[in-house]
This record gives sequence, structure tokens and C-alpha cells, in this order.
Amino acid sequence: MKRNIIRGILAATVAASILASCKPTENNYRQAYEAALQKKQKGETDPDMALPAGALLQDGAPATKTIAGQTVAYKREHLRYVGQTPDEKKQEIPPYCVCIARYKMPTNARSQVEDLHSRGYREAFVAENRDSFFLTIVAGFATAEEAATFATDYAKGKNEGVFVGLDGAPVVIERR
Repeated sequence: MKRNIIRGILAATVAASILASCKPTENNYRQAYEAALQKKQKGETDPDMALPAGALLQDGAPATKTIAGQTVAYKREHLRYVGQTPDEKKQEIPPYCVCIARYKMPTNARSQVEDLHSRGYREAFVAENRDSFFLTIVAGFATAEEAATFATDYAKGKNEGVFVGLDGAPVVIERR
């Protein structure tokens, strides 16, 4: 009998402490909101919440690199040649490539390569990276300098929207 009473008291104590624990209240939310609003009005920022260089970081995004006096988007990446047709012979991928688009579907990349071929870019091909993205490679080069020059010239006069899946500019990719 005494055990049941002790168990009951113990259970009631545990239940009361759980129910009365630190629950957020409307008052707590209001205070936090007002503090954040005051910081915003003063132009203050929380250093833990500040964004680097005013923008979000993107995993795997190309870095910018200056090559032969030209600043270009640059990335080292493993690439695998993807033919236009399943029976097409695989090509050797050059050490440096200029990527102008990145797609999840190989058909989109192939379609863009066909368009590039019709516009005179006969070296254009599709490559796949380790993240299973299909890259439209407009041209390949033996040196980074040649690739950077081509990327800069290719981007001139083109809208940023042309570079699908990229950050508004062609990317020089060094093949790993």
C-alpha cells in the first residue's frame, strides 16, 4: 500500500515537472521578435547569421581564378565522355574544358551540343561528372590559358541565362 502511494507521488512529481518545464510562450516569442526587429532597424547583424560575401555558399560551386590576366570560374573535376548515341566511340577528354551548361538530363545536354555543332562549334560534346550532372562542353584545350581566353571570349555579349545550371558564366574545368 505504501509503495503504491510512493509510486503515485513520484509519478505525479515527474508529470508535474514535465508539464511545467521550459515551454516557449507567446511572450518569449514576442521578446525575441522585438529584439531582432530592433537589430534590423539599427542595421546590426548577428555575426553567426551573416552570409559570407553577402551570398549563400554553394557546395561544389566553381571558384574564381585568374589565369593569364583573365578572371574565370574554375573547377577541377572528374569527367566521363558521354556520346551523342550509345554506339558512338568514346573520345579522350582534353585536360582543360570550357563548360557552358549543366543539366540533370543527358537529352538536354545533347540537344545543346547539336545546336553548338550547327553553329560551328564542332568540338562540342557532353561529359558527365561524378555528381551525375551532364555538362555541355563547348571546347577543350591543352592549357588553362587557352581555355580561359576562350571562356572569356565566348561569354562576351551573352546573357547570363544562357549558361544553364551555372552561375551566369562559362566554367573552365581542369580534368582530374
